[in-house]
Amino acid sequence: MLCSAGVSATPPLRPTAFKAPEGVYSVAISGDIQLHDRKRNRDLSVKVYAPDAPGRYPVIVFSHGAGGSKESFGPLARYWASHGFVSIHPSHPDALAGSRSGTGGTPQRGHALAGLVARVEDSPTAGVNRARDLSSVIDGLAQVETAVPALKGKLDRKRIGVGGHSLGAAAAMLIGGATVDLSPSEKDRTFLDPRVRAILSVSAPGAGKLGLTERSWRKLFLPMLTVTGSRDPGEGGQGSEWKRQPFSLSRGGEKYHLSLEGATHHSFGGELAGGGLAAGGLGPGLRARLSGGRRVGFGGRQLGDESGIFEAMKAATLAFWTAYLKDDVKAKAYLGSNRLSADTRGKASLTHR
Repeated sequence: MLCSAGVSATPPLRPTAFKAPEGVYSVAISGDIQLHDRKRNRDLSVKVYAPDAPGRYPVIVFSHGAGGSKESFGPLARYWASHGFVSIHPSHPDALAGSRSGTGGTPQRGHALAGLVARVEDSPTAGVNRARDLSSVIDGLAQVETAVPALKGKLDRKRIGVGGHSLGAAAAMLIGGATVDLSPSEKDRTFLDPRVRAILSVSAPGAGKLGLTERSWRKLFLPMLTVTGSRDPGEGGQGSEWKRQPFSLSRGGEKYHLSLEGATHHSFGGELAGGGLAAGGLGPGLRARLSGGRRVGFGGRQLGDESGIFEAMKAATLAFWTAYLKDDVKAKAYLGSNRLSADTRGKASLTHR
């Protein structure tokens, strides 16, 4: 069943100068939904955020990072739903048991997560398995409607976007046409899903991980928004240019890149802005640890300015999904302008190619 929620997540910890557009719908959030993939005899648990109003809405399928779960990116999913999108979040089999927000918790869980990330990023098949999961969710949209009758008729199967964070971002890119080398004899494999219209790639790896190479993005023709933060290096210490590769090495045309000053690997979904742990908020100590242990952030303010990063993230992703899943000309013009940079005094910048 769906339970109703407000149009936005927990209010920011501190006020910010820039605010993303307010939502227009109340949001209904599902309980746990089980999907079965008959082709692979594999079960996936998903969570759905949907406008609590009649209508037919574009669908976003979002893949969490390694060790996260379907709870990850909940504040951002709720925001998208408040603007007329149905956002579906699966828990992949690598989700750590007991994960609620995908942002950490105990030191023991942090060590387990670090080990898991290292293992999966050494495996070219990790992103492939995730990509197949995402296609399974799209295959299972009828199962979602059956499990939650309130969603019957709301899912627009002709307007589907796929997004992801970290490992999930790699999977989203594969769905969009990026290729991987699985072995010396199996190169440039594609897992393109033709039902998908646009890709959101948040803190994705560059070449050298998960079978990705500098050739990987040559056949990614779909519109794509990539996102990185100035305090979000790769697991091997790679710099921001490495995480920018999916944008810089992809085919030009309808490619966008959002750079967020002060953002860490855990800043993007809204949990650090007060919406973590099922929107109950993260404690100050955990927020500081996940943000790199430094109480500096958006606009040079203290810890609460994670909300500023999140406001920019909301604005850019909303414009992207609205442009390419709702064919909105004004949203597309916004993506190609410098308005976000001006509104945030250069702390968030959108570039395009």
